[in-house]
Order: sequence, then structure tokens, then C-alpha cells
Amino acid sequence: MLHPGVEYSIGATRAVNLLAEEAGLLRGPPGTAVLLIRRTAFSGERRVSYVNSWVRSDRFRFQASFVP
Repeated sequence: MLHPGVEYSIGATRAVNLLAEEAGLLRGPPGTAVLLIRRTAFSGERRVSYVNSWVRSDRFRFQASFVP
């Protein structure tokens, strides 16, 4: 469910290698492969939210649902 005022969001997921800063935050060695999830939410044509999430694949399971 979207937040009030958010009409739609666009997201993309890709594998990346951790840089030193992210590695320290995620408590993993630099260069470790993780998922980078980027999401932008919109109200009409106006961007209301932009989020980057780095996810360790050894600690989380990623699941997506698609509705036509």
C-alpha cells in the first residue's frame, strides 16, 4: 500500500559491490556483493520520495508482487 498522496512509485534492483562506507554500515567487508534497491515515489509528476537501500543477501529475502 502506498502512503497518502503517493500515486505511484518506480523501483529498480541491481547487484553492486560495497564501498568502504556502506561496508562499515552493513558490517561486511568492502567489495561484498549486495542488492541496491532504488525507489522513487510520485504524486502526479512531482517526486515526493527517493530511497536507496543496500541489502545483504545473506540476511534478507527479497520478494516482489506485481499487479496488472
